[in-house]
Amino acid sequence: MSKHKLYPTRSGDRRMFWFLVSLTLFGWFIRVVSYKSGELTEWYSWLVLLFAAPMMLVLLYVIQDLPNEGAEDAYIRVIANISAMGKQLSELAEFLKKEQMKVAESEATLKRLQDEQTQLEPVVATQRQTVNAILAANARTMAAKAWKERVLTFMSGVVASLLATMLFESLRR
Repeated sequence: MSKHKLYPTRSGDRRMFWFLVSLTLFGWFIRVVSYKSGELTEWYSWLVLLFAAPMMLVLLYVIQDLPNEGAEDAYIRVIANISAMGKQLSELAEFLKKEQMKVAESEATLKRLQDEQTQLEPVVATQRQTVNAILAANARTMAAKAWKERVLTFMSGVVASLLATMLFESLRR
């Protein structure tokens, strides 16, 4: 199928088309006027009518500017790219809104935790002093118990040695 059209698509080709049609009509008009007046010798009207105007119409048909389909494809591609970018930008905007909400929630949680820390700090400090006092008392008690255990262990060792010595002497005799 030919890409050429009888009626051109470009505006410059359309102007040329209508100029050639009017030139052909003008040639017919001259022929009719010359026929009625009896002057059939006007060679330029025959030239225009039979050769020049139809030849120019044929040439216009052959050499007309064809629409550049590559440019049309480029426009389609650019429009598709712009649409894709628009979609990506809207997805980015949605993502940023979600992230802003997450950040706001995190900031609210952080503020709440800081408030709780401020409220609990005196209680923890008081509890820490109490715990430290209990641990110190426990350490003193454990130290005292440790010395008692050591003394008892030493004494039981001495008593066991004495008993072993007496038993050994009684068996020797």
